[in-house]
Amino acid sequence: MEKELKSNYFPYSKEEAIATAQLGIEWLCRAVKQDGKFVYQYHIHDKGLNEYKQYNILRHAGCVWAMFYALNYMEMEWSKRKILSSRAWIALKELIVNNICLLGKGKNEFYCLQDKGFLKIGSLGLGILALLEAYKNSRRVTKVFNNPKLYEEYIKLVTNLSELLLYLQQEDGSFPFHKYDLASRVESSFKSKFYDGECALALVRLWKDLKIIKYKEAAEKLIKWKFEKKQKEGHIRDHWMLQAIDELTKNLDINYKDYPMYIEYASAIAEKILNDPYDLYRGDIFGSLACRSEALISYLKIINYKEGATNHTKEQVHAKLNEYLRIQIVGQIKYGLSTGAWVTNLYDSIVRCDFAQHNSMAFLRYSLLKL
Repeated sequence: MEKELKSNYFPYSKEEAIATAQLGIEWLCRAVKQDGKFVYQYHIHDKGLNEYKQYNILRHAGCVWAMFYALNYMEMEWSKRKILSSRAWIALKELIVNNICLLGKGKNEFYCLQDKGFLKIGSLGLGILALLEAYKNSRRVTKVFNNPKLYEEYIKLVTNLSELLLYLQQEDGSFPFHKYDLASRVESSFKSKFYDGECALALVRLWKDLKIIKYKEAAEKLIKWKFEKKQKEGHIRDHWMLQAIDELTKNLDINYKDYPMYIEYASAIAEKILNDPYDLYRGDIFGSLACRSEALISYLKIINYKEGATNHTKEQVHAKLNEYLRIQIVGQIKYGLSTGAWVTNLYDSIVRCDFAQHNSMAFLRYSLLKL
């Protein structure tokens, strides 16, 4: 059995995985309109482009993050890189110019990423991730074009948005709200399953990219609080949190005081993913399947850091990851202007920008796995 599982480790070559990811990224490039917004959602069988009206800045930020991540880590021809760079910067400009505003006064004045008049901490987390990837790219642009102002501009935005995240975080590591009405100054009762994980990943990346310890401390408090909460309530398929734990633990010594807790939390999330059934004819979507793949890629990296520390073997996780990736391929469109996009599931042919984001990132990160 073990030999059979090992033979299934990599059903796609690195080149095939990159080609799949590149198709998705190229569709995202075409989906960026002149105003910097993405073609958000449409049905592939509609006559004309009857686009969905409810634009979501959180998903916009996620797509921008994926585009800059591809710029920084994906191998591609120079001509395609040039197009990707151009479209990514246009989409980032839209995020900054039309969605970042000032919040508060005096010492408590911060930049805020707003979404139709609301502050959502998940949008804030993904906005920071997008800006961090742009920051890495801007360092390259600065070197090529000798424009230090570009670097200074983005580092200021990143740090100021990050200060708001720290300001909102409570002593126990949690956030007092997930959604806040900026006009009425009223906290919403809305709670997302994934906002905390998005913020945790943003805080870990801030620590790693900017080398500032307070972001690590904030990430650790948030992850510990969430773990204790989920130990009582039951764990979920939190792909963002698993990515945050992956990024955090690979820079920690295994004798670090909270290391066993991180491993236990990662194992609990992975257990849910590995054993949770899915039905692509009903409630599940290809985007959700891609999120599971992203999580398992992070979990495989955690297993590599400390073999035997987790509750699952490398072979077991790899087999399930391969299953997900094979199925994800089925959802990618291969014809017309929609080539590279992903549909909702096997029942519904709606295309949405974040489906391409998550699936492209899953295949790109899969191609970068070193096992």
